[in-house]
Amino acid sequence: MKKLLLIIFVMAFSANINADAYLVAPANQFDFGLTPTNSILYHGFWLKSIGTDTVVIDEIKTGCSCAITNKESDRIAPGDSMLIDIEWNVTKYRDAIFRSIRIFYNGNPDPIRVSMKGQIQQSFDILVPVSIKPYRFEFGHTTRKDIDSIPFIMTNTYSIDYKIKIISDVSDKYTIKYPKSIKANESVNGYIKLNKDYKDDPFQTAITFSINDKNKTNITIPIRRKFYR
Repeated sequence: MKKLLLIIFVMAFSANINADAYLVAPANQFDFGLTPTNSILYHGFWLKSIGTDTVVIDEIKTGCSCAITNKESDRIAPGDSMLIDIEWNVTKYRDAIFRSIRIFYNGNPDPIRVSMKGQIQQSFDILVPVSIKPYRFEFGHTTRKDIDSIPFIMTNTYSIDYKIKIISDVSDKYTIKYPKSIKANESVNGYIKLNKDYKDDPFQTAITFSINDKNKTNITIPIRRKFYR
């Protein structure tokens, strides 16, 4: 009899949990890796509603005015997902950086957490598996010149072949072509091109490359469209 009551209690408890709103972040950590000084970093985290009730986001706390969030809605229907974008101004930071974001929903006192980290580099003339030059992409506009395409070069500084991939969300503001692999001690050219629909608007974003070396090195390059008067 006691065993039967225990089974009924567990089933009722499980059903109650499933009936509630429940929010998860499938990928709750992001490493920007190496990034230059005076940067503004960007990353989007996907949130998924896995309960049977609608998730209502009450508040997102970043713990610092240096990090701001943007979301398309406060509500996520059961089974749906939503992207929250985070802009992180690290211009005043040096060396190792870390930021934890708490997301409160449906009056629940226990938030879910996502986090970001990285390493601010004073100089990019350091020994890394793959170097990227320039280490900032700026689509500058003046009365005399408009830069809408930027060539860059990736150099494998080691005697091992490496694969490269982009692990951040790629913005529709630009098109980028880059090598998916680089042979030992070789250099390969790439380019990033401003999409014409965004030529008249200033913006800032960033892109993160990941290298398959033993340290799983990430490198983040700030991207900016800036008008100089």
